[in-house]
Amino acid sequence: MGERFTASRVPAPGIAELFHTHHRWQRWLDVEAALAQPQAEFGIIPPDAAQAISAACRIGRLDTARIEEGIARQSHPPMPLTVELSRSVGEPHDGWVHWGATTQNITQTGDVLVLRQAHRIILRQLARSISRRLGLSAMPVPSRSSADHFAEFVCALGLLAGTCEKLGRELYTPMKTVYGEVEEPVPAGTSGSSTMPQKRNPQLCQDILGLTTEIRALVPLALETMHNEHEADHAPAALFDAQAAEGSFADLLASDSRVTAHLAPQAIKTLLQPSSHTGHSAALARTAAAQARDVASHTRTHLESHSRVTMNPA
Repeated sequence: MGERFTASRVPAPGIAELFHTHHRWQRWLDVEAALAQPQAEFGIIPPDAAQAISAACRIGRLDTARIEEGIARQSHPPMPLTVELSRSVGEPHDGWVHWGATTQNITQTGDVLVLRQAHRIILRQLARSISRRLGLSAMPVPSRSSADHFAEFVCALGLLAGTCEKLGRELYTPMKTVYGEVEEPVPAGTSGSSTMPQKRNPQLCQDILGLTTEIRALVPLALETMHNEHEADHAPAALFDAQAAEGSFADLLASDSRVTAHLAPQAIKTLLQPSSHTGHSAALARTAAAQARDVASHTRTHLESHSRVTMNPA
């Protein structure tokens, strides 16, 4: 994955490394290893072959130069990797490598693993930094169909980007040669120009201006996401499954280990009683309404005391 030439001058969150070629190859190998294990469990390939394949699925055990040479010749990255993995596994198990799999099975699944790692890093960064700075918290009234909080988040980032852009531009302008009033820190060995090594280009400021423009452009798109309809969950699909199985919805849930790992059968029946369908919705709504009335009251008092505005009581 390409990177900005100024990347070494700012802290790296560790995402770029995830997209390096050898790391992607390792994720592909992880999929090959994960594929071999259940195949052995179901008798599709010999157990010894699965063990040999799993043990060989380490990028450090493969000849990466040979893989790269094969890619240059075949224009097909997964194939040379598979051939090299087979060579590393060796006889008599090499013929079971990549058994029954397609290129997309391996590469797409492996790339999803890479994206999941990147997503986790982003979530950690957001949890530690942005949430703290912006004072974000859980929704007072949970709602699956509401995207207002996402739009608010992006708008807040847009405002932050606008401020950063203003700061960057305030520095960018006086850095012009005609002014020469300020300049960015210049690490030893940095060159400003191939023909004018004494020149100091506003590299970081240009990065700030470019990135903040991209962030601000997301604001109208975020506002558009607020316009969606209805709830969206898997309850209808589960109900259809219950009908297809000629059983009750409660029986279907009670037979699902993903549900029973958290709920006892009696708890499932209690939750399915019509009288409990609303759950804590009423209490949440009353709490949110009370908070809204308090905010309105404080706002009315503030306006009346500071601007002499008389507001009619609601």
